[in-house]
Formats: sequence, C-alpha cells, structure tokens
Amino acid sequence: MATATTFRAARRPYDREVQERQPRQTTRFVGRVQYDGTEYVGWQTQPSGRGVQDVLEARLSSLLGGRVYVAGSGRTDKGVHARDQVFHFETPAQESGGEGGEGGEGGKGGEGGGTRVAHVQLAAALSAADDAAAGFHARDSCVGKRRGCTAEEGRPVQDTYVYTVEEGIGSPFGARYRHDFSAFGVRRPDDPRPPTKVRRLPAERDKDDGGDGGGGVVIITAESDRFLYNMMRLLSGTLVGLGKLSVAGVGELLAERGRKGRHGSLVVKAPPHGLCLERCFLDYEHGAWPGGGARGAPVEDD
Repeated sequence: MATATTFRAARRPYDREVQERQPRQTTRFVGRVQYDGTEYVGWQTQPSGRGVQDVLEARLSSLLGGRVYVAGSGRTDKGVHARDQVFHFETPAQESGGEGGEGGEGGKGGEGGGTRVAHVQLAAALSAADDAAAGFHARDSCVGKRRGCTAEEGRPVQDTYVYTVEEGIGSPFGARYRHDFSAFGVRRPDDPRPPTKVRRLPAERDKDDGGDGGGGVVIITAESDRFLYNMMRLLSGTLVGLGKLSVAGVGELLAERGRKGRHGSLVVKAPPHGLCLERCFLDYEHGAWPGGGARGAPVEDD
C-alpha cells in the first residue's frame, strides 16, 4: 500500500499544482482509458489507492520519472465500467523526453490489460494518448457522454457486467428527450447550469436467451450533455422495472422535476456493475455531438 498511499497523501488540487510549476515549460496530453470497474472504488482518487485515477497517476509518474496528476472528464461510481473515459495530464517537457524510455517497459502492464497499484492487479487499458489542443480540459471540453446499462431478465445468476431483473421494460419517453431529469439525479438548488437534456434514450430488449432458458437482455443507452449524480443508475433501475413505478408514473415524476412528489419515493437505483461509460464526446470532434458547445448547454434536436 505504500506507493499508492504516498501518492495520495501528497496530492494537491490539479490546477494549483500546474500553476506552481510555472514558468517551467509543460506539455498537456489527452488520453482515453478503458477499465473494468469491478475491483476499483470508482474513478476518483481515494486513500486506499484503488481509484482509477490513482492507477493512472502511479503508472504515468513511474513512466515519466516525476509526479503526474490526472484530471478526468467526470467520475464513475464504484463498480461501474468504462470503454471510453477521457482524461488529461501535464508533465514538464524535460520529463517527457529520453528518460521516459526506460520507464516505458513498466508501462506496458497497463496496455496489456492490468496495472499494479498497491500490489493489486486491476484491469485498465490506455487506448490512446495524444498532444492536447490549446485550452483543452478533459471536463470542460467534454460536451456530451454516452452511458449504457445492461440487464438480463429472469436469470438466477448475477454476472460481473449485467444484473438480473424480474419484470419487463417500459419507457414513457418519445423519440427525443428534452425533459428536465432532475427527478433522476442529485442537483444542487444553486446549480446555475441549465437542466440536463438527454439526446437519446433507447431501451432495447434482445429476446434471444442463448438456448439456456434464461430471459432476454435489456440494453439502455443514454446520451446527454451532462449526467446528474446517480442519474443513469436511477433511470435504469426505474425503466427495467426494479421499482414500483408504472410507465405513466415515470412520466408524472418527470413533470414533478424532483423526488419530493408522490412518486419520488418509488425511484430505485440500479446496481453499478451493469453500467458502463461508453463514450465521451469532445468539442473538437466535429459532427459527433450536434449542437455541441459549452458544457452544460442545452442539446439541440437532431
């Protein structure tokens, strides 16, 4: 635990650390990482050293020969997986030169599917790393995200990447979703940003049981300019029938814009292991996110 704990104890706010390094020349990089969230405590750095952020920082610091801090596009909960999490980091130009070559041998562990932190093998793979454009910030440059949830109907055995539901799926939503989703998340009353707008929210059922007599697979995919805290888990848990709300009740809950009404206590949070951060849309990816602009801006219909 010593390595991870030492890194965590020495951690300072990312932007402050960058400012303190000035006027030393630095280079900002943008990266994309995939991870199996089963053994992680979530994205954010933790005293245990078992956050995805801890793993990346430890590996990059070792690879580049100096302390590296990572900033992500957002967080994922404990147990939630990711196919495309975007992050950035800065390192002094002199540290990104020749000395990094020897450390590269140790870095291959992450690319092969695992990175060792605190003597625990955790699944994480760096899928891309490039020079960042001027002004790029992983959080502010992310104009939208796609999150998915996979559940199996009626199967008795829980799997690492799906969860079991006993009832069918219903959706109260139409083709485009310009609702206020405050009822399915945590949003501070003083939050100045516009309400969350969801661009896509298809809910699909694959009735193929694989020949083993189990139920079908339900896949829920949501694309939004920003997700409220626990929003995807609350949406998924309600739509697949874990809760006691009817389809009409879900629609009424949206209209209530909060969980203080008569339906609010019936919203149920889905377990994390069926959820995955599928993609982060960045502002410089032209056409990937119609209407994309400043983070948190209303999403245009397409």
